[in-house]
Amino acid sequence: MLPDGRENILKICTRPNDYFCEVHFLKYFSEKIPVPKIIDSVMPESNIPGAILMECLQGNLLKASDLTDNLSYEIGSLLAKIHTNKAAGYGDLTQPHHLSADPTS
Repeated sequence: MLPDGRENILKICTRPNDYFCEVHFLKYFSEKIPVPKIIDSVMPESNIPGAILMECLQGNLLKASDLTDNLSYEIGSLLAKIHTNKAAGYGDLTQPHHLSADPTS
Protein backbone atom coordinates (compact mmCIF):
# COMPACT_ATOMS: atom_id res chain seq x y z
CA MET A 1 0.00 0.00 0.00
CA LEU A 2 1.38 3.36 -1.04
CA PRO A 3 0.97 6.50 1.10
CA ASP A 4 -1.65 7.83 -1.35
CA GLY A 5 -3.78 4.69 -0.88
CA ARG A 6 -2.92 2.96 -4.15
CA GLU A 7 -2.07 -0.71 -3.94
CA ASN A 8 0.62 -2.64 -5.78
CA ILE A 9 1.23 -6.37 -6.08
CA LEU A 10 4.63 -7.99 -5.74
CA LYS A 11 4.65 -11.35 -7.50
CA ILE A 12 7.56 -13.68 -6.77
CA CYS A 13 8.12 -16.25 -9.53
CA THR A 14 10.02 -19.25 -8.19
CA ARG A 15 10.27 -20.81 -11.66
CA PRO A 16 12.12 -18.72 -14.27
CA ASN A 17 9.75 -19.73 -17.10
CA ASP A 18 6.77 -18.45 -15.08
CA TYR A 19 8.50 -15.08 -14.71
CA PHE A 20 9.28 -14.76 -18.42
CA CYS A 21 5.76 -15.82 -19.47
CA GLU A 22 4.11 -13.43 -17.01
CA VAL A 23 6.20 -10.45 -18.15
CA HIS A 24 5.76 -11.35 -21.83
CA PHE A 25 1.96 -11.58 -21.68
CA LEU A 26 1.48 -8.56 -19.40
CA LYS A 27 3.45 -6.47 -21.91
CA TYR A 28 1.82 -8.09 -24.96
CA PHE A 29 -1.75 -7.55 -23.77
CA SER A 30 -1.13 -4.16 -22.10
CA GLU A 31 -2.70 -2.24 -25.00
CA LYS A 32 -5.34 -4.86 -25.85
CA ILE A 33 -7.17 -5.70 -22.62
CA PRO A 34 -7.11 -4.44 -19.02
CA VAL A 35 -4.03 -5.95 -17.35
CA PRO A 36 -1.91 -4.66 -14.47
CA LYS A 37 0.86 -2.26 -15.50
CA ILE A 38 4.36 -3.49 -14.68
CA ILE A 39 6.06 -0.96 -12.42
CA ASP A 40 9.37 -2.80 -12.09
CA SER A 41 10.74 -6.30 -12.40
CA VAL A 42 13.82 -8.26 -11.39
CA MET A 43 14.87 -11.12 -13.65
CA PRO A 44 15.56 -14.47 -12.02
CA GLU A 45 19.18 -15.43 -11.47
CA SER A 46 20.83 -18.74 -10.53
CA ASN A 47 19.09 -19.42 -7.19
CA ILE A 48 17.17 -16.15 -6.89
CA PRO A 49 13.51 -16.05 -7.98
CA GLY A 50 12.27 -13.40 -10.38
CA ALA A 51 9.96 -10.66 -9.11
CA ILE A 52 7.37 -8.43 -10.73
CA LEU A 53 6.01 -5.28 -9.08
CA MET A 54 2.72 -4.37 -10.73
CA GLU A 55 -0.25 -2.16 -10.12
CA CYS A 56 -3.27 -3.70 -8.45
CA LEU A 57 -6.44 -3.63 -10.53
CA GLN A 58 -9.28 -2.80 -8.20
CA GLY A 59 -12.25 -5.10 -7.94
CA ASN A 60 -13.57 -8.18 -6.22
CA LEU A 61 -13.29 -11.87 -6.93
CA LEU A 62 -16.16 -12.85 -9.17
CA LYS A 63 -18.94 -14.91 -7.64
CA ALA A 64 -21.76 -16.60 -9.57
CA SER A 65 -24.22 -14.19 -7.93
CA ASP A 66 -22.30 -11.23 -9.48
CA LEU A 67 -22.91 -12.36 -13.05
CA THR A 68 -25.29 -10.24 -15.06
CA ASP A 69 -25.97 -10.34 -18.77
CA ASN A 70 -23.86 -7.19 -19.25
CA LEU A 71 -20.93 -8.52 -17.21
CA SER A 72 -21.07 -11.90 -18.97
CA TYR A 73 -20.96 -10.10 -22.31
CA GLU A 74 -17.99 -7.97 -21.23
CA ILE A 75 -16.07 -11.03 -19.98
CA GLY A 76 -16.82 -12.90 -23.21
CA SER A 77 -15.70 -9.91 -25.29
CA LEU A 78 -12.37 -9.73 -23.44
CA LEU A 79 -11.85 -13.48 -23.87
CA ALA A 80 -12.59 -13.13 -27.58
CA LYS A 81 -9.98 -10.35 -27.83
CA ILE A 82 -7.40 -12.70 -26.32
CA HIS A 83 -8.32 -15.46 -28.76
CA THR A 84 -8.11 -13.20 -31.82
CA ASN A 85 -4.36 -12.75 -31.29
CA LYS A 86 -2.22 -14.88 -33.53
CA ALA A 87 1.24 -16.28 -32.89
CA ALA A 88 3.99 -16.71 -35.47
CA GLY A 89 4.24 -20.42 -34.63
CA TYR A 90 3.83 -23.07 -31.97
CA GLY A 91 5.89 -23.32 -28.81
CA ASP A 92 7.13 -20.99 -26.08
CA LEU A 93 6.13 -17.49 -27.20
CA THR A 94 8.84 -15.98 -25.00
CA GLN A 95 11.35 -17.66 -27.35
CA PRO A 96 10.14 -16.43 -30.78
CA HIS A 97 13.22 -17.72 -32.63
CA HIS A 98 12.34 -21.29 -31.53
CA LEU A 99 8.71 -21.36 -32.69
CA SER A 100 7.70 -24.15 -35.03
CA ALA A 101 5.23 -24.21 -37.92
CA ASP A 102 4.37 -27.80 -36.93
CA PRO A 103 1.72 -27.96 -34.17
CA THR A 104 2.64 -31.57 -33.35
CA SER A 105 6.28 -30.82 -32.47
